[in-house]
Amino acid sequence: TLYTYPENPRAYKALIAAQYSGVELKVAEDFVFGETNKTEGFLKKFPLGK
Repeated sequence: TLYTYPENPRAYKALIAAQYSGVELKVAEDFVFGETNKTEGFLKKFPLGK
C-alpha cells in the first residue's frame, strides 16, 4: 500500500515503476497528509511518520 496525497509526483514515479514491473500497488484512498500519518497505528508501523 502506498500512503500519499493526490497529485504527488514522487508517488507517480512509484506507481509507474510498479506498473512496468507488474507489481500490484494499492494507494490508500483515506490517507490525509498531516493527519493519517500521525495516528498511533501509522506510527507503530512507521515510527518516523513517513
